Amino acid sequence: MLSHFAPREPVLLVNSAGVIIDTLGSWQPLLGREGSELCGHHWWDYVHPRDLAEMRAVWDQVLQAPGVRVSGWCALRTQNRKLELTFLNELTNLGVRAVVITATTIDQEVPFDEEVTQVQGGMYDLNLALTQQQFVLHYQPVVDVATGATVGFEALMRWQHPQRGLLGPGEFIPLAEARGLMVPLGRWVLRQALRQLAEWQARLPDWLRLQMHVNVAPVQLTDPDFVSDVVAGLQSAGLQPQQLVLEITEGVLVGGLTAVHDTLSRLRECGVPVGLDDFGTGYSSLGRLHDLAIQYLKIDRSFLVGMGPRAQAIVAAMVNLGASLGLTVVAEGVETEMQRLWLQRLGCPLAQGYLFARPLPATQVLPFLAQRLTVR
Repeated sequence: MLSHFAPREPVLLVNSAGVIIDTLGSWQPLLGREGSELCGHHWWDYVHPRDLAEMRAVWDQVLQAPGVRVSGWCALRTQNRKLELTFLNELTNLGVRAVVITATTIDQEVPFDEEVTQVQGGMYDLNLALTQQQFVLHYQPVVDVATGATVGFEALMRWQHPQRGLLGPGEFIPLAEARGLMVPLGRWVLRQALRQLAEWQARLPDWLRLQMHVNVAPVQLTDPDFVSDVVAGLQSAGLQPQQLVLEITEGVLVGGLTAVHDTLSRLRECGVPVGLDDFGTGYSSLGRLHDLAIQYLKIDRSFLVGMGPRAQAIVAAMVNLGASLGLTVVAEGVETEMQRLWLQRLGCPLAQGYLFARPLPATQVLPFLAQRLTVR
């Protein structure tokens, strides 16, 4: 298909969606990958984030100009030297309309500010992770403190980075927040968690109705489509509204509450319970607890560390507060049997932590449950 090009010249054949469908020449010196490994990926996956906008503009131009050669200059993501890419929208020798991209290296180093490069690269990687489904969810059990029975799971996002391995949320959530990606990320987590719960429920006894706890970023609560996304996700999965618990942070209490209050009120009307996560570490006040119309209160794990007299008094007060307001209290970070017994004596109904299980990949959840009940 690319036989009319020089055999050593690095060449890509790309369809109109930007996906590489054939290659020629040696790409190993440029990208560290053989040409066959590039097929199925977008050509811009290998362009440095700093040059991505300019190169995409060149791409848009060549799509509108068949038969005209257009060139652009960029650096590669993996190297700091410059590359000239020449685009030609043509009919190939097999009669296929495609864009042919030839690559020529330029003997010129391109200096990059390391910090800026890392941020831009991280942002680029996040966008790529969404499109290539690199995010995964792990699930930590929520258990009945008195009986040890599993009543639900909290969905926790992880990033299966192709180079860095499995990353926790602390590695990428701050950048996602800074770059405005929390709404699409949150939408994906919600849909995936509900879909996964529906799959489990289909194999569990009819009498067992698990809940899925899903974390919600403050910006999601101001998204006009958020409630409709929640309702659509529940309906698509065939789940009851009470099987979803949306966990918000105390950060939503900062600033104006009108939009947040409206969203929480609509969720309550839909029958979807809401929990306040990491209670006691931020900005809560008793009045606002009432205003927010929440149904769950999660005690931050920091209060269980050491279990000193002051911490014990604070946790006891939180459990009593939750009971007085008609809220279901969940204690996070339970790691020892002594902590569980102490919470049981206080009357704390639910807990999660390493004592019961670490966050589990989806494939390990049913085996985990099978140790406690019969899975058909």
